[in-house]
Amino acid sequence: MSKPSVFSSPVRARPALAASLLTAALLASPTLLAAEVKRVEPMLRHEGYSREHCMNLQVGSTLDFHFETAQPVDFNIHHHPDKGDTVFAVRQSVTKSLAKTLSIKDGGEYCFQWKNPADRPAEFPITLTYQVK
Repeated sequence: MSKPSVFSSPVRARPALAASLLTAALLASPTLLAAEVKRVEPMLRHEGYSREHCMNLQVGSTLDFHFETAQPVDFNIHHHPDKGDTVFAVRQSVTKSLAKTLSIKDGGEYCFQWKNPADRPAEFPITLTYQVK
């Protein structure tokens, strides 16, 4: 009698079944597809320091976002199209918070970016919450 492999599992033995179950779960629960994401990014205290968080977005999707911070920052959401220059979807100077909804008309990489416009006494957090629908 042979010993079972340490790596054998019903899911590995039936990849089509596993894929079907995952697809069914995603279709039954749209919140799995559009889960809200919350990130806390540290902003260093020195002038000119920049933070960025990027993601790929599909044409026709919607991006809902909100960020907050204790110190004012310069903020933008920019898009890197396959051809041409960087496109700025949102630009806001010297702000502590912003909430918006963007309709994505051109798919590809989009980046949230914050820049510290002045020297600060200490590092401070930026809290970003977003959802792609």
